[in-house]
Amino acid sequence: MNVATNIVSCKKHSEQVRKIYLGFKKLNNTYGHLRLDITCRRALALDCFSFKSILSILEKGLDKQPFVVPICTATPPDHDNLCGSQYYCQST
Repeated sequence: MNVATNIVSCKKHSEQVRKIYLGFKKLNNTYGHLRLDITCRRALALDCFSFKSILSILEKGLDKQPFVVPICTATPPDHDNLCGSQYYCQST
């Protein structure tokens, strides 16, 4: 699934879809196909499917920056109110 499909699937009226299409066409003319493609791939990885998000990535030049998907490696702090996986395996 691509960004355009995700955006269009959220729209209820054909006029909204037409405006999104024209917006993408304008972005393609302004920034070029390669930059728009890279931006859409980044938007898919970040699950941000709004036209404003895509425009913001292009305007700020984030498509030219290396993209690293953040991986959360932090463990939750020890706390009395936190239950581990064993808690949910107990039969009552």
